[in-house]
Amino acid sequence: MWGQDKFGNFRQINGLQSIKPSPESNSIRFKLRFKGFLYGYVVGDFNNWQKHEDYRLNWKPDYNDGVLRMIKDVSFREKLSSGRHEYTYILIDSEGNEVKLSLSDQSFEPFYFTWFAINYATEIKSSEDVVTVGFPLDLVAIQNSSHNRKEVVDVKWAVFPKTNDITISENGQLLILDNPDELEEIKIKCYDQHNNTVAERIFKVITQARETSRVHFIKMDNIYSGNNFCWDIWAFDEDKPSKVVNFAGHSDFGIVADCDMANIIVRKKVWGRGGVMNGLNKRLLLI
Repeated sequence: MWGQDKFGNFRQINGLQSIKPSPESNSIRFKLRFKGFLYGYVVGDFNNWQKHEDYRLNWKPDYNDGVLRMIKDVSFREKLSSGRHEYTYILIDSEGNEVKLSLSDQSFEPFYFTWFAINYATEIKSSEDVVTVGFPLDLVAIQNSSHNRKEVVDVKWAVFPKTNDITISENGQLLILDNPDELEEIKIKCYDQHNNTVAERIFKVITQARETSRVHFIKMDNIYSGNNFCWDIWAFDEDKPSKVVNFAGHSDFGIVADCDMANIIVRKKVWGRGGVMNGLNKRLLLI
């Protein structure tokens, strides 16, 4: 590796440099280990080859192995485009002299990396496939990347048509207070300003009053039944006999059931040989 001074002269420099690109977070970790220098800057086509404090590498222990290195985690304000990107480092010694690193001693030759930009898609998940007048509907925006990574993202919500009887909160709770226009469906849109993606979904409007409560049960493993077990609800009221309520449907989040009792316990029933239940695992439910 070579260092070029301000006069254009080259001299050999011993040291190591490495990068760790992270397209998921649109960032790169730059690392240097060159003795005799106080700090450095990374410059390249992503910052117009200009020194800036946001791109300064300082000495600190590397959390991977504890070795002192000049390190900087650079998060790019704008997304890097896919393809080849060139860069180098400007090292500063104790007297303030600058040395620019080069792969050649004949003329300046920068380092480079190939960037693979991630394509994002956003979709709307909901607690139900329909929206019932007078009952809130919970919405969540899920971002899917080309690396099969999913995460909940903050978005701007909008509902169409816009009326005084339809509201949607910042956290995605939709509520139709009344339906004087006898709407049969509404459209929901969400805007992810960070990744410039838009998603929309149409919901059928149900005007018939609901006489039961809808219970949602969600497990992280998404397994609700097997060869020797199933989940159901034990429901009870003060003035009514208790009863078993089975989960009869699915939502984007888990399984659902309609219940007309005030108190519920979700339980895991386990059977042994001969179909005899040999265990009961009761679990309180968050609704």
